[in-house]
Amino acid sequence: LRGEPPPELANLLDKTQGNPFFIEEVVRGLVESGALVRTGEAWRLTRPLDDASVPDSVEGVITARLDRLDDRNRDVLQTAAVVGRRFPFAVLSGVVQRSQELPTRLQTLTDSDLIANEEAERELAYLFRHALTRDVAYEAILYARRRDLHRRVAQRIEAVHAERLDDHLALLARHYLLAEEWPAAFQYHLRAGRQAQARYANREAIALLERALQIAEKLDPATVPDAQRVELNERLGVVHMLIGEYDTALDRYALALERLQQLPVATIDELVRLHHHIARVHGLRANFEVALEWVERALRLAGGVPSLELARCLDLGAGLHQRQGRNAKAIEWGEQSLAMAEQLGSVRLQAAALKRLGGTYRNLGENTRALELLERCLKLYTLANDLGGLGDAHNDTANACYQLGRLADSRRHYEAGASIKEAIGDIYGQAMIANNLGDVLKLQNDIDEAIAQYQRSLEIFEKLGSLYATGVLHMNLGAAYLLRGDTQPAEIRLQRSATLFNQAGAEDFLPELERYMAELHLQRGELPKARLSCELSLETALRLEARAEEGMTRRLMAHILVLDGEPATAWEELQHSLRILREATGPHEIARTLVAIADLAPALARHDEGRAAIAEALPALRDVGAQRDLSEALAVARRYNYEEAQ
Repeated sequence: LRGEPPPELANLLDKTQGNPFFIEEVVRGLVESGALVRTGEAWRLTRPLDDASVPDSVEGVITARLDRLDDRNRDVLQTAAVVGRRFPFAVLSGVVQRSQELPTRLQTLTDSDLIANEEAERELAYLFRHALTRDVAYEAILYARRRDLHRRVAQRIEAVHAERLDDHLALLARHYLLAEEWPAAFQYHLRAGRQAQARYANREAIALLERALQIAEKLDPATVPDAQRVELNERLGVVHMLIGEYDTALDRYALALERLQQLPVATIDELVRLHHHIARVHGLRANFEVALEWVERALRLAGGVPSLELARCLDLGAGLHQRQGRNAKAIEWGEQSLAMAEQLGSVRLQAAALKRLGGTYRNLGENTRALELLERCLKLYTLANDLGGLGDAHNDTANACYQLGRLADSRRHYEAGASIKEAIGDIYGQAMIANNLGDVLKLQNDIDEAIAQYQRSLEIFEKLGSLYATGVLHMNLGAAYLLRGDTQPAEIRLQRSATLFNQAGAEDFLPELERYMAELHLQRGELPKARLSCELSLETALRLEARAEEGMTRRLMAHILVLDGEPATAWEELQHSLRILREATGPHEIARTLVAIADLAPALARHDEGRAAIAEALPALRDVGAQRDLSEALAVARRYNYEEAQ
């Protein structure tokens, strides 16, 4: 007001409850109606006011204000409300009557502070100053007229943006929906849903695709073919799978498969693809045998005829074999998938097969070979612009770098993978990388932060329902608690891990789990139990051809043998461990065995060999950044006067 309001106005304004917009609209309404006028520096009321002079709500105040507009200005404002809170001049001018008057009408509404001119580079546009003003104007339009206006707005957008319709798909979907023009509404919802899915706008994609299915129910099969209904359910399954909603994903895939099987024109590739999707969800939930059954059904359907879908199924099957410790089978299937992908010229599937093979070779301890494959994989995923695959490849490459002692490279790849997984909303991928970051932190002796990362990952995987992944996380937490000397929580975690691995039918982590059980028994002074667990770990590692695990377990067995009074046998185990680890893993685990050799050497009068071992181990541990192991190595060097090696 820029002046003193009359005291009688204060009581009326109490109804606004301090809402600034409500107060502004009440005062504006009184001024426009002539009830409040300015005299000099003050304001006065021209007539007595009572409570009825002020509507009970801000909506009522706005309605009264719009009612005071002349018919043509009100018509422009209501038509603009149908366009949206932001309304381009080019669109509005094609919908209103008497468009030649539009600039004048818009200037009047701007002067009234109902709308504002938006400064835009590409087009002249306006905004409602308050969203509530737009809502009130919109709700005042009769239903039939509102439908007609939405139809005309949609048609005008199509005309104005004919060459850039893809930029306006969701907007067109909304207008045709509210116009109840069902065929057009369906097509635009489908197209907008595809677009949202492609840019990983997952919740938006779900909303658009779900609405498309609802619209399809209003239309006959001639307008919406069953093939498009199959597509909608399949796409919804893919998005729900990505964000970890596995039950919903399986329901959608089941509906898609059921409808597809009823189509006379269904292709083998389409059937195989849906079998692959269903198998993948079961694999993510660590239901490996169920997943493999679906893969095998898909292979029978494909009949050995090379196709992209068959290559995908072979790749998925390779991963399932890998998870269950059948590494030779995993390599066989992975090589078949890679050869088929190369034959068909699919860059994305070549990348997927290389990633799977890299992971399998890493399991076998062939980390240099794994890294070569994974670096090829990264280049191909980048070329294919496959963000989901690229995130996974960064994670697997980080794992290989970690095993090779290239900690800086490992962390760089983990962080790159985590950034991608967060950007695309991949919940599973975020949990997986959190677990792996926990491993790096544990290596750096930041045990508390490692436990926090493992716990974060565990909480996600428990929601996702993955027995396999939760088993891994309980095992990792158990190992972290062992490093702190907390045997009770360690035992609870390790036993829970064993139960989950058994339920999941997963074996690839069993050598590691059994080795941690041996360490648990050692901390408690239970030497016979420790030796038994170590023997079980060694037996499983040999059966699975897990060379790196075998080398690490032999190092632990040597420690047990020393405590059991068999230092000579322990020495042989350490030499065996060193030979294996030099072939199967990176400098960190090699250095740990070298430290164990240096620690045992003086007892066997092998001081020179001990000095050589510690001299090789210390630089490697410094390079890797393994703080706990470095401290132990330095203690061994001091204990046996290996000072010159330091």
